[in-house]
Amino acid sequence: TIGDIVGEGIDIHHLCANAKERHDKIISLLERVGLNSEHANRYPHEFSGGQRQRVGIARALATNPEILLADEATSALDPETTTEVLALLKRVNEEFGITIVLITHQMNVVQQIAGRVAVMSAGRVVESGDVYDVFAAPQQPVTKRFIATALSGLPEEDRVERLHHEWSGRIVTVLIRQKDVSGTQGHELKASGQNISELIAKYGVESSLLYGGIDTVKGTAIGAITYEFNGPGWHVDEFLRELAANSDVI
Repeated sequence: TIGDIVGEGIDIHHLCANAKERHDKIISLLERVGLNSEHANRYPHEFSGGQRQRVGIARALATNPEILLADEATSALDPETTTEVLALLKRVNEEFGITIVLITHQMNVVQQIAGRVAVMSAGRVVESGDVYDVFAAPQQPVTKRFIATALSGLPEEDRVERLHHEWSGRIVTVLIRQKDVSGTQGHELKASGQNISELIAKYGVESSLLYGGIDTVKGTAIGAITYEFNGPGWHVDEFLRELAANSDVI
């Protein structure tokens, strides 16, 4: 039963003095992960994937760990259940002070829950740091490929080619980075794309928003926006020169 599964760690480590104490602890653990006493006498095949993950978390918490290792905890779950499990893990971290090491290939999962991230390739850590810093300024090719699966906004080459056929002006992609980030070797990368509207008004250029996407990592914006800019040639040149001085421009 689910109760036996959650109680296994309690039994192995002799954490309870008697049956009542054991029963109360199991019910408490189930309630902690959003289940209840009625679930204790049921069997795993009666549970959904998300509920099974909750049982697994309750079982892991039974021994009062300092660190919880969550290996691909959301890989087989639908998006809605993934969100629920991540919210539970976040609550476990914040309310009970348990550090969670989350192993995943899903960068959107890292984006939602992690404080720090380490990227591994061929058994080695190739890049690590604050989640926003890594997402906003990835350094290694493998990191850039991972990040691209989670964040939208950068147009693919074939889309850029189509845009050039459809629009006659200067087509520019501006990376959006809401705050400064720490780059490699102590170099700091400045915020990007924060004064576009101001410069458009200053130089009087005409603009059309063609493509883009902005997301948040740890509550801070990140993404890319592609524009078409039109106007007198020297106006656009001066505008782009000042824009590039304060932002990452493609």
